[in-house]
Amino acid sequence: MPRGKKPNARPGPNMKPNPRVEAELAALVDKWTKPMEWRKDYKEWKETRLNQENYQQAEAKALEGFSGKMLEVGCGMGGLSVALMLAGKDVTALDINPDYARITELRARRHGLKAKVVVGSAENLPFKAGSFDCVVCYDVLEHVESPEKTLLEIRRVLKPGGKCTLNVVNRFAFWDPHYHAKLVNFLPRFLGEAIVKGKAEKKLACHDAQGLSEMHYYTRAGFRKLATQCGFTQVTERQGLPWPKNLVAPTFTFELQA
Repeated sequence: MPRGKKPNARPGPNMKPNPRVEAELAALVDKWTKPMEWRKDYKEWKETRLNQENYQQAEAKALEGFSGKMLEVGCGMGGLSVALMLAGKDVTALDINPDYARITELRARRHGLKAKVVVGSAENLPFKAGSFDCVVCYDVLEHVESPEKTLLEIRRVLKPGGKCTLNVVNRFAFWDPHYHAKLVNFLPRFLGEAIVKGKAEKKLACHDAQGLSEMHYYTRAGFRKLATQCGFTQVTERQGLPWPKNLVAPTFTFELQA
């Protein structure tokens, strides 16, 4: 999920914590964050996952112009979906991981909200055509088996004129956002894989379930071409880092119109 700044206080109603909800949420977050214990800032980083909705308000505000029925594809631990719910949005959250779906439900419950959460695949969305006005899809496209199928499915479930906001990893990112390694995207993939593996063995980088060569990274032009081929009529990049830093930015964020 995109990072946000920590607010001064948790958003939403001033509710007393439910011990059972908090205990189950903490246990699930602990289960899925343990592989990242190599991080020097693990304790602080884990807290951002446990209270993820607190760190997503900036992104939720950036999406305040989107209205109607919203779908988040690949909601992860649900921080953005819940932040959007707290902002009054009508959100359905989808993730392929049942534990992440449960975390999202629990995260909403701590604020007295009942989340609409579905376990499903981005490449086979379990919704009728034209079901949503807006789709949000962050930090997902690089992981799926087929980005083309995913974009076609997003296009299918959007109403005519509906919008999708998503990000893609830069093929020439200076710093790889998954493996926490510099310059590997400027190398032939077999060399990049070797460097990532070596750093992971020394616990200096993440050992992802997917290899570097299995990830789907894009140039700006390459992604624009793919999105257009999948039927989107407008492909607009959201303002990111200033030039020339944007040439090697970790990710690009786009807005697509059906």
